[in-house]
Amino acid sequence: MAEAVLGDIAAWFRTHIFDALRNTENSEQALETMFAGVDSYFRQGRRLCLMGVIAASGAHDRFARELNGYFSDWRADLAATLERAGTPKAECNALAEEIVGGIQGALILARSLDDPGAFGRVLARLKTRCLPASS
Repeated sequence: MAEAVLGDIAAWFRTHIFDALRNTENSEQALETMFAGVDSYFRQGRRLCLMGVIAASGAHDRFARELNGYFSDWRADLAATLERAGTPKAECNALAEEIVGGIQGALILARSLDDPGAFGRVLARLKTRCLPASS
């Protein structure tokens, strides 16, 4: 059952986030699509990331392959898009890691503070970290 749920989540992200990062020619539009999709999927900070919850739990080892694929793909696709957007190649992996980690942390913060707005505020700041390079 858990494998099926994780598979559904991975498929949604592949279709709505990763494919947009990989296949959208305009890098700024790809980044806009990613941030809009993330905001929508996580219901503006009202939904936790099940992948993140499992990664932080004792069940990590059981689902290591799925978790690694999800986070590795996101980081790699985002880094490639950032490079196309003009971010210096040496900074792309670190910035992608910061953005993915920031999204995960913002979800936990919003839930812990019972303040979904915290997610939106962090997301907006992360977005400005990568969009100026494509302007």
